[in-house]
Amino acid sequence: MADFLMVFKSPPPLQRRAATATASPQPPAITTASPSQVRQNYHQDSEAAINHQINLELYASYFYLSMSYYFDCDDVALKNFAKYFLHQSHEEREHAEKLMKLQNQWGGRIFLQDIKKPDRDDWENGLNAMECVLHLEKV
Repeated sequence: MADFLMVFKSPPPLQRRAATATASPQPPAITTASPSQVRQNYHQDSEAAINHQINLELYASYFYLSMSYYFDCDDVALKNFAKYFLHQSHEEREHAEKLMKLQNQWGGRIFLQDIKKPDRDDWENGLNAMECVLHLEKV
């Protein structure tokens, strides 16, 4: 038990270092993303299309998440709708993550955009929500 407690002892107090005349190194300047060195036969239009799809998947995830927590509210209480939409949100996010991983593997750069808020916060009922989902999935 004593050995166990010794492991979790607090570290000794830090000692102050004397100030030196040399200045600390400055962080590098922020630059724009340069093309990847591993990029081979990966057209910029393909990279842009993948980035666009990533952003659409993240928007869909956000959309489903909004629905999930709307239906999880006490005054709505449609728990199975909430569960279904939460599952869909996770699935859409996973799609985005897979595309981001592929983008990196192919030597592309990931450019995320702001995620637009869903057009509404009140999904009214299950039928209306499903109609909104149908429209979302068609786009």
